[in-house]
Amino acid sequence: MALSRVFVQFKQEIEGDEVVNSHTKLLYDNLLEQNLFKIIDSYTRVDIDYISRKLSLDSGVIERKLS
Repeated sequence: MALSRVFVQFKQEIEGDEVVNSHTKLLYDNLLEQNLFKIIDSYTRVDIDYISRKLSLDSGVIERKLS
């Protein structure tokens, strides 16, 4: 995920500025939520572990976003 690499590469700059930090976290959460909804929209049941592997994210993150 490109956005994650940006957070790692520019960690000091992002965390050093409260406004930028707040907005990037909000943006990341919104994008993740929108992408998850696109993925699961047509299904009645989803496998959280499968989604987390495909997105290279922790299954706990996916579960919290979906709940």
